[in-house]
Amino acid sequence: MKLSDAGAERIANYEGFRANAYWDVNHYSIGYGTRAKSATEGPITPAEGRRRLRHHADVLVGKPLRALGVKLNQNQFDALVSIGYNLGSGVFGSDWTLGAALRDGKLEEVADAFLLYDKSEGKVLAGLTRRRQEERALFLKKPPIAYTETERHMLGILADKRATRVARRRMAASLKRQAAEIQKAARAQTDGWAKKDRARRFQGIRRALKRHGYL
Repeated sequence: MKLSDAGAERIANYEGFRANAYWDVNHYSIGYGTRAKSATEGPITPAEGRRRLRHHADVLVGKPLRALGVKLNQNQFDALVSIGYNLGSGVFGSDWTLGAALRDGKLEEVADAFLLYDKSEGKVLAGLTRRRQEERALFLKKPPIAYTETERHMLGILADKRATRVARRRMAASLKRQAAEIQKAARAQTDGWAKKDRARRFQGIRRALKRHGYL
């Protein structure tokens, strides 16, 4: 798993862009908060800044996060990369409250731990408080259901009030068959409901059929 495009955009908005090197706590940074090559580096373009952001997020933060082997959804991963980008990947270590909870797989405790890290030199910073709250909210937010393109197309027609009754009835029949196929595939494997987001896809299709009066 890697940082999503939305996750990268979120980090870029938090960090802001600076074309020239600047002093940043204990080293020089540039672009979207990545380490500068020298105190005089710059100017760089926003595109170069984005490239460095992705490299930093995917290699220096995402790699040690993935190495923990904790099962995460995309929103959870993006939220953790965001805080790791800001504080350093050391936050995933066992000597940090967040890292210890993460290593133990206690995701509810991980979510609460985000709120601990909103201080600089012992002082609470409103910007950090807001960022931690937003990262926690993202961590707790369920990602969109991973429907296939065909399922999205059928669900779209089912919900389209401009579609004819015949077309919607046909889509409903197709969706019922699709739900049955998902159920069959899931029951054939021990962890089949978890694979390919089958449980949520099945439940989502059933809810749509019921909402439109086809169940």
